[in-house]
Amino acid sequence: MKKVSVFLMLLICFPLAVVAASSAGAANRKTAVRCLKLAENYLSSRDFENAMVQAELGLSYDDTVSDLWYIKAAAKSGLGAPRAEVLPLAVKALTEGEWVDYNRDGARILYADLLCDTGEGAQ
Repeated sequence: MKKVSVFLMLLICFPLAVVAASSAGAANRKTAVRCLKLAENYLSSRDFENAMVQAELGLSYDDTVSDLWYIKAAAKSGLGAPRAEVLPLAVKALTEGEWVDYNRDGARILYADLLCDTGEGAQ
């Protein structure tokens, strides 16, 4: 009888755990998108420091948002970081994750600029 009650308890608790995990993922995604909106505003006003902070905060919630990787790359570029630090961020934005807003073209332009600056575009 004890085994049956344990089995029933697991049968009830497992779906609840799955629902809780998926809602936590959705909440993290929403928070990351909120950070993205703030980061976009900071980037458009050329406040690169705060854009970087918001992009990193958003990535800590959901690192699959490609827009946040692009904004982090653009902010680093705006702060005068070496191209060797910015290029991997732009590549990650273009090759991994998924796009939330219309930042893909901006990421492509930044990537092309970085390739031209480093001379890697001629290959």
